[in-house]
Amino acid sequence: MAGPKHEEAKGLLGSMIYFQIGLMGLMFHCIRMDETRYQGFINGKEADLVWRPNETRPDDDDWPTLVVEVGVTQSENSLINAANWWLSNSGGEVKNVLLDKVYKAESSVPKRPVRPVGTYRTPVPSVPGVCLKL
Repeated sequence: MAGPKHEEAKGLLGSMIYFQIGLMGLMFHCIRMDETRYQGFINGKEADLVWRPNETRPDDDDWPTLVVEVGVTQSENSLINAANWWLSNSGGEVKNVLLDKVYKAESSVPKRPVRPVGTYRTPVPSVPGVCLKL
């Protein structure tokens, strides 16, 4: 069950993304589909935040193009596994997975390489995770 820190991080990041979508003139062309369950090859999954274009993917079972996973108690490896799930189970329909790992103290944030957004169309390799400080 998600706690206050998870919901705070999810809300802030969701607002920032939606604001950027608006600046691009796409606010009414993208649908936010939080808490929607998507069925993979073996099991289903819900992301913390998802967006899909409503004109090119209007059906209820269409996959999103942008997925956000937020982790407070989740490990980095668990978040990377979640990204792998979205990228591999969607058959290439999910284009970007953003991972947001929330740390308790700034001094504990490990230094990790940041990978460019949207460069992986296949599962993310098993390498140290992405750490973005927002």
